[in-house]
Amino acid sequence: MCGEEYSLVLKSDGSVWTWGSNENHQLGDGTDTNKSIPILFGTGFTKISSNNGITLAIKADGTIWGCGSNPYQQLGIGGVYFASPKQVASGFSEIAVGTFHVLALKSDGTLWAWGRNADGQLGDGTNEDRSTPVLIGSNFKSIAAGALHSMALKSDGSLWTWGDNFNGKLGDGTAEDNNVPTFVGSSFSKIATSSFHSLAIKIDGSLWAWGSNFYGGLGDGTKLPKYVPTNVGADYKSVSAGADFSLALKSDGTLWAWGRNHYGQLGTGGVSPLLDFDNSFSQSDQLNPILIGSDYKEVSAGNSHTMAIKNDLTLWVWGSNTHGQLGNGKTGNQYSSANPTQVIWE
Repeated sequence: MCGEEYSLVLKSDGSVWTWGSNENHQLGDGTDTNKSIPILFGTGFTKISSNNGITLAIKADGTIWGCGSNPYQQLGIGGVYFASPKQVASGFSEIAVGTFHVLALKSDGTLWAWGRNADGQLGDGTNEDRSTPVLIGSNFKSIAAGALHSMALKSDGSLWTWGDNFNGKLGDGTAEDNNVPTFVGSSFSKIATSSFHSLAIKIDGSLWAWGSNFYGGLGDGTKLPKYVPTNVGADYKSVSAGADFSLALKSDGTLWAWGRNHYGQLGTGGVSPLLDFDNSFSQSDQLNPILIGSDYKEVSAGNSHTMAIKNDLTLWVWGSNTHGQLGNGKTGNQYSSANPTQVIWE
């Protein structure tokens, strides 16, 4: 999966590998030196998550191990940072890392949260930071953490959101923040969120989007924010939200992308390097889903780069590479998925 300017992957043998930006010690190798090829984080893991300079991973025994920056105790323990993986909690089966907060599920469906809470992103009814896990609710099965807000699915398919609501990213029809889970809709099966917008797939395969939309990250053909879920297509099976852009897989294995493309993160090859530092909307950005390729199995969107796994289990990357986050031993950006970069393994 993609972190902000770094990457990590969980292999089928339980090993976790990291690469890219390491200024916050998030790669877990005991240093703060960037890496342009994958390095071993650890073994025996079943789930991973990362964001904004921290990396967390769950082992088969339910223990959570983490490293990186820790200004709001989002690692679940005291300390400024940890340069190598350290056990931070136990008894969990799923995890989602936001910018400064963490969500985690236990096998009994209870949802727990900790870290920064100034915008109500923990969902405990307060705006007080938490240095240790606090119980949020029960009967949950899936979680997603944005910069300042959170999303979760219950076992009955109902979708709940809370936290910061700038440009309607909670999807409840308002712009008001909420510090407790708020009902959004029913019959959902997959969720994803970023700093600015949210995405969800219903049981019937329809894809819905809401929140900020200046670069077309919602895929509805406009640049206007949406305050309630808006349908943007059908026949989808998975989705990932990056910073102002989105990626989704259809049931036939085709990969689709839309939104901001200043660093080639969509993989269309249509971006000019001259636009890299231009924050305005450009002609290379896409307001509607555009076909990127086929035979894909999984996809992940980062801050400005993309990772995708094909059916043959090869890993391919494109987009920004300023910190070596593409894992190809280089630092130059890759603008097209038609000629993507395959990750180099040690």
